[in-house]
Amino acid sequence: SLQTSRTGQQVQDGRRTSSSCAVHWPLLLGGNLEELRERGMSSEVEEELRLAEDISAVCARVVGVEASRIEPLQLVKYTPGQFYRAHLDT
Repeated sequence: SLQTSRTGQQVQDGRRTSSSCAVHWPLLLGGNLEELRERGMSSEVEEELRLAEDISAVCARVVGVEASRIEPLQLVKYTPGQFYRAHLDT
């Protein structure tokens, strides 16, 4: 994963070697669900987004915060030899 060094540079820290994609990716590209529908978003993608929103809402209720305080869900891919180690995000 990328971390910020003491000099302010972005560096690979070696704690995570996977690749990931935000589940809310269409919304990250700009627009709300209505605008995305108008641009031809498929019903499958809309269903995925609604499910991700529902999961985020459950997580928010469990920890007692607003859903907007929950980080976007991500799909994470590990290939043979890749790993994850406990770390603090910066």
